[in-house]
Amino acid sequence: MKNLLKAAVCAVLVCAMAFALAACGGNEPAPAETKDYDVIDIAKSVSENVSFEDEYLTAVADIAFELNRDEIALDSVAEENGAKQAAVYVSGAYPEMIFAIKAVDANAADQVMKAIEKILDNYEKNYTNYGPEQVSKITSAVKVIKGQYVFVIVSNDNAAAQTYLNGLLG
Repeated sequence: MKNLLKAAVCAVLVCAMAFALAACGGNEPAPAETKDYDVIDIAKSVSENVSFEDEYLTAVADIAFELNRDEIALDSVAEENGAKQAAVYVSGAYPEMIFAIKAVDANAADQVMKAIEKILDNYEKNYTNYGPEQVSKITSAVKVIKGQYVFVIVSNDNAAAQTYLNGLLG
């Protein structure tokens, strides 16, 4: 009888542990919440609220042409209702710019950032001789990848631009 009681208690404990382990296996961490940003609105807001030496910083109208020119693969940029989810603002006189791009995924975002970093490298090389006072803007550019989103800002005050962008991204 004593052995039977021990066997029953052991069986109950084994079942309890099995149920506890099974319950733990079902609690997978929730996927990280990814916020959806409107890159066009963000770029416009940055252009209006961040200090740029060029008061005529301009939104590029033909975004597909600009992305091709900048060697950003069009198939790496997300599309919604037939429109590429990207905004680019450029200066005609200074190395100031805004890139706000929604890539198709995080891997594509990395590729987009690499393409933009090539642009920044070229600007740095060119401005070293042409306008050395502009180089610090380029080397301190705001560069943010947030999931599938890429944001790059070269402004008159990159620290303030970073703070402003952080506020927009939450």
